[in-house]
Amino acid sequence: METLFGASTQLLAQIIGLTSILIIIGILGLSLTNRIMFRIGSRNITRTPLQSLLIVIGLMLSTTIIGASLGVGDTVAHSIRKVALEGTGYVDQEIEPQGNIIFGNSYISTRDAGNIREIAFENELVDGVIFRIQSVTPVVNSRTDRTESRMILRGYSENDQPDFGTLKTTSGEIIKLADL
Repeated sequence: METLFGASTQLLAQIIGLTSILIIIGILGLSLTNRIMFRIGSRNITRTPLQSLLIVIGLMLSTTIIGASLGVGDTVAHSIRKVALEGTGYVDQEIEPQGNIIFGNSYISTRDAGNIREIAFENELVDGVIFRIQSVTPVVNSRTDRTESRMILRGYSENDQPDFGTLKTTSGEIIKLADL
């Protein structure tokens, strides 16, 4: 974990450590100047040692749980980011239609897709443009009778494959999108 709520964890550790030292020095200073108040405040520690020990252990446990949850949160965030980046492959830019459709899918019209292609190829840094439709749907594997509730189905424009290299099967055979 490198940051916590946008602040560097190293800086936070230094601030908390320095604050703790200052508080301890302040308590020691107050105990030297006002002995009676210090004894009244600390007398329960010696009267109920098991309760004091239980409180300290509870605080340590809660600190450990909070620290672990923050660590797990960072791990999950990193995993989600990694999967999202790997899912796009070598894609630099995706263009999607505007608006939210709750039921069904929204698509870019063929005319708009052609305009996007023309504008993209005006830039010499663009190597290729490929159109894709995507739908999230439940599927059933009839062989194993297993289901997947949110399978992502994608369809790519077969005419644009040369801009994006070749596809190989698991046996190493080169195939085209049109053959699938």
